[in-house]
Amino acid sequence: MLEFATLLLGLLTGPQPVELVVSEPVRSVSIALDGEQLGRLDGPPWRFVCDLGPDLRAHELVVSGYDTSGALVTRARQLINVAGPSIDAQLVYHPATAEDPGSLGLLVSRVVERTPLAFDVRLDGTPLPVEDPRRIPLPKLDPVGVHVVDARVTAPDGRETRLVQVLSGNSMRADSGVELTPLPFRVAKRRAKLAREDLEGKVRVDERAAEVVAVERGEARVLLVVDPNTVSQFTNVWLGGARFGLPKLEPGDELQLLWPLGRLHRGEKGSSALVFPRGETFDEKSGAFYSFMRRASVPPRHDEEVPALVDAIAAAGKAAMRGGHRRAVVVLLAGVPDDESAYELENVRGYLTSMGVPLHLWSLAPGRLPSPWDEALDVRRSAGLAHAFRALTNDLARQRIAWIRGEHLPDRLRLEPGAPATRVATD
Repeated sequence: MLEFATLLLGLLTGPQPVELVVSEPVRSVSIALDGEQLGRLDGPPWRFVCDLGPDLRAHELVVSGYDTSGALVTRARQLINVAGPSIDAQLVYHPATAEDPGSLGLLVSRVVERTPLAFDVRLDGTPLPVEDPRRIPLPKLDPVGVHVVDARVTAPDGRETRLVQVLSGNSMRADSGVELTPLPFRVAKRRAKLAREDLEGKVRVDERAAEVVAVERGEARVLLVVDPNTVSQFTNVWLGGARFGLPKLEPGDELQLLWPLGRLHRGEKGSSALVFPRGETFDEKSGAFYSFMRRASVPPRHDEEVPALVDAIAAAGKAAMRGGHRRAVVVLLAGVPDDESAYELENVRGYLTSMGVPLHLWSLAPGRLPSPWDEALDVRRSAGLAHAFRALTNDLARQRIAWIRGEHLPDRLRLEPGAPATRVATD
């Protein structure tokens, strides 16, 4: 057996201590970070230090276990600075028989199985009725071709896990154990239609060709990082908003507030991460955006919280990746922030770019802000807010998601120069 005793959670850079759990028949362990060998452990203590470098970026840490003969026995893998599922869930496929067209099962961990959960399961975009999530009947399927199952599990507090499964082959067996990685990309026009076949041979993982399983538009998730100092300004701005009007979010799209007040959360084995409080969610049913923001309330402050706006932008970007949605991060500034973040904005901007998360900066401050905030759009008046909101909705409308077979680091996926699209956040 070979497992990680240390889970590298949060947003991490620099040297990180890692501990493993090792048992027979494993006698030695090799360590690789992003494909480069870091070293080897030939016995206890099964501990090492992994240096993630000074810049915030996604990493893949792989440990391989060997027996006394030097044969590979097992591997364990951990993705770092990449969003994981909010709810531990698994999607299983029960194959068809002569009497039964087959079914799906959604299994959740014991930690959350007593929580009231909402299930949304779709087959090739068509909703399936879910009376018992452990057995979801399937219609009779064409045994030739590819079918995509899209399942979402949502908790009352808003946590959501999305599972995408491919059913393929003459026997209609599920691609059991095969992960899919979402690749966000941007089309030239917001109403452009693109099919899986349009991207065949156009996507690569490092230097290898990647298989595109499906292409979708789907819902959009936007994280709005709000400087608490802007709240006192809401009553003095955006007057006449109803007269100017704002572009509306599309059905299913959501914008969630995140407050940049970081509180240190300590986990097991000495791990720690800054946690930021979430706020209200804005959607197409929430009314006018300016009224919604005036109703927004800053959560109660705690002594152990620190103002960390740049770190909150990074956390919002990581959260926006979860679930494979169209995505963006918006930052609403009151001025140059009073900030105690560990990271610089340019480092975080590079991280978001590599992960395919667009960043939009809005400002309520008079005049242009100094670098690195000087790209912020002026939203002190309703006309400026309408312009900024239109840029955001246009960005979201041009985004699409391609599902790539296999579990890959997002920054290792790229589109070929002749592809009819571009990577999100890179053009």
